[in-house]
Amino acid sequence: MIRKERSQRRGSTRGATSAPENAQRSLTRGRRQNFPSSAVSGRGSSGGQGSEPPECPECSVYHWGVCRRATGACFHCGSTDHKIASCPLNQAQTSQASREVFHASAGNRGRARGRGGSGQNRPNRSSQSETVDRPAVPTSSARAYALKARKDQDAPDVIADMVSLFNSKMYALIDPGSSHSYIRVGEVFDKEMLIDQLEYDIHVTSPLGSSVLVNQVYRNCPIMIQGNDYVADLIRLPFHEFDLILGMDWLSKHQVVIDCKAKTVILGDLITEVISAIQARKLLRKGCEAYLAFVFDSKKQCGKLLDILVVKEFLDVFPEELPGLPPERDVELSIEVIPGTALTSRTPYRMAPTELKESKVQLQELLDKRFIRPRYYQLRVKEVDVPKTAFRTRYEHYELLVMPFELTNAPAAFMDLMNRVFRPYLDQFVVVFIDDILVYSRNEQDHAEHLRIVLQTLRERQLYAKLSKCDFWLQEISFLGHVVSSEGIRVDPSKIEAIVNWKPPQNVTEVRSFLGLAGYYHRFVKGFSVIASPLTKLLRKGVKYEWSDRCQSSFD
Repeated sequence: MIRKERSQRRGSTRGATSAPENAQRSLTRGRRQNFPSSAVSGRGSSGGQGSEPPECPECSVYHWGVCRRATGACFHCGSTDHKIASCPLNQAQTSQASREVFHASAGNRGRARGRGGSGQNRPNRSSQSETVDRPAVPTSSARAYALKARKDQDAPDVIADMVSLFNSKMYALIDPGSSHSYIRVGEVFDKEMLIDQLEYDIHVTSPLGSSVLVNQVYRNCPIMIQGNDYVADLIRLPFHEFDLILGMDWLSKHQVVIDCKAKTVILGDLITEVISAIQARKLLRKGCEAYLAFVFDSKKQCGKLLDILVVKEFLDVFPEELPGLPPERDVELSIEVIPGTALTSRTPYRMAPTELKESKVQLQELLDKRFIRPRYYQLRVKEVDVPKTAFRTRYEHYELLVMPFELTNAPAAFMDLMNRVFRPYLDQFVVVFIDDILVYSRNEQDHAEHLRIVLQTLRERQLYAKLSKCDFWLQEISFLGHVVSSEGIRVDPSKIEAIVNWKPPQNVTEVRSFLGLAGYYHRFVKGFSVIASPLTKLLRKGVKYEWSDRCQSSFD
């Protein structure tokens, strides 16, 4: 009697199979069973119907007869005229199955399962598969929570909480077993909600224990949880125990993580939807608010030039653009070559016409937006050495009249100029390193006088500074990797971050790298050589590398 009932259940389940599953089963049968009659008769002679098929050497699949993958035959009907994707028999079965609509049976379910399903997964022993004659409207099956007559919200195996929807408190069930999200029919909101029709009807298992056809949805409902809105599409469904059922569509959209042991829900970060420029323009035409957000470095904000004491007296030292070629100075760039050396001549880099056109457009765009600017040292090249700087392009030949940044001896030449300009004040209240000038004083009165002397010197020598790269009237300043203040000189914390976060060395090479970087700041560490002695011993020739507790203590 039990076997007979199981047979009936299989029959009803097979009758309720959806169209995609029919197509999938047809594909499976075509690959392993639907072979020509000659192949079937050969199987019977090789061991009977109950024997296992051999493994095919071509496709590594266990089957009888000729391998259709090797011959290129259709997996469905065996014909060599077409593939399974264009098989007329397969298309006919798929078309017939798509016109059939099955109700999901709702039979009795145990509490241990706790989730409903479509008819092909959980058939009822006494239920019959029914067909709804609506060929014009496609349907889809969906899973929902199967509620019992008792109060499931008090059960220990469900996760539910209060949420807010249009200022209305609602009791929501978190249901990963539900493919969609639902709202109870009959809910009343302070705001009038527009009901939209689904593209296809959906069969779900209702809390009443029967299959229900639903096709109405509330779009983009803002569910408020802890002050944040999480949008959901809520399908209208008749049930009573809960107000909302939040299914997998909502859970996956908002990256929800469920802790089943603690019965808690962790919501992901709010992710804004990226829209195209066309959509943005349409929204602006409709009157939607738009905000422009941009990033800027707040630490680099420079005050107005007229608001800075002493500096406002030297406006010509801080021009927006350099006035022209620098004057002839005592120090000029000299390019010395070995006598008899021929001038270097290199062919211009070849570019495709489209690549060249795009490069010119991008370069001009960057120049117009002032993302890049022509830059050079305020130092001329000696007149006799100007021809040595010549280079050619596909358009013209050019010569450099001022010293560019790329030359190896350029920093040394400019450093020589700056030392000559500020020689009377060096180590008294001025420190110069290439194009960085540090002015230090004991008090504000002295600092005003020293700053005025430095700016006057720049004016007389026709040297110019960039205001956005200057800082004035500071109590402490970062200069060349050190912090200079009234208390003295200390290490810049941002410069030693790599040393602080350095992982313990694993070999001699890493120890040598660490000591090379840390040794630069040895003057700021009392007894540095004694502290680092366990590490320096590892660098000796013939010493086995062994990281001991003393090495770790020295490293820390």
